[in-house]
Amino acid sequence: MVLLLLLLLILSSDKLFENVFHTFVKHVDFSTIRCVVIGSPGCVKDEFRGYLLPEAQRLKLKSIEDKKSRIVVATTSPSNTHNLSEVLNDNAVINLIRETNVVLEIRAFKEFLDMVTSNSDRACYGSKSVETAHEMLAIETLLITDDLSGALRLRRGISMLGWLSQ
Repeated sequence: MVLLLLLLLILSSDKLFENVFHTFVKHVDFSTIRCVVIGSPGCVKDEFRGYLLPEAQRLKLKSIEDKKSRIVVATTSPSNTHNLSEVLNDNAVINLIRETNVVLEIRAFKEFLDMVTSNSDRACYGSKSVETAHEMLAIETLLITDDLSGALRLRRGISMLGWLSQ
């Protein structure tokens, strides 16, 4: 798994960094996360990484100290429109995740973003729209998020997966 952390704030602050640091420590488990990508416009990403690593060292958080090579930064443009695409195209990110299954997922996601950007009418969202597209044999690629919650939605998702394997 790759964790993408986009710091979209132009100005850095110690309180912001402190809050993000505590969230990072609480949620980042390097036994399941291959790398962390910190992206932002300007120097905020570098400033945060410069805060993160010494703070981890000060607190003797070996889990972060030992994995600092797996925490990379990526530059994004000031506009919010294509930040994720920029991060996913960054060479440092690509090199770090090259040997993971994430590469295939990123490629599919990039193709999806390109398609939505060029022709948003070709994308559909939600189970009803996807079922309709399936009935019309109009699905070329199906991206499934892990945001299915609740037993009913999960059962419906599993039944949809049944026709996907056919």
